Amino acid sequence: MKWWKLALKLFLSLKTPLILILDMRYFIADSITLSKHIRETSKFNYLVDRFDCDDFAWVFKAFFNKQQINSVGFVIGLYSWGLHCWNCAVCVEGVFQIEPQTGELFKHKKGYIPLLVII
Repeated sequence: MKWWKLALKLFLSLKTPLILILDMRYFIADSITLSKHIRETSKFNYLVDRFDCDDFAWVFKAFFNKQQINSVGFVIGLYSWGLHCWNCAVCVEGVFQIEPQTGELFKHKKGYIPLLVII
């Protein structure tokens, strides 16, 4: 997928204009492949200020890049208690968001407000 198509999908789905595109072409997966790999990466243990939300999200993104799927992004945004990091993925079926600490996959969820996407 060309970078501008990916950017447009993210913009329309996540409603944030702050999308940092780092590649010219993106290789996407389907939601079944995404779900399969989510189980692999949600096995880490949470450690306050050492392995928390931003660390989970970076590791999650890196895991997919290692699988040659570069359409998983790092999201910085707001959640009910303040700043939070999670992931998004452009898939064949659309744009999904992922809470990497729990492995939850969703399109839109109350309380998650994306501010910046790095992909």
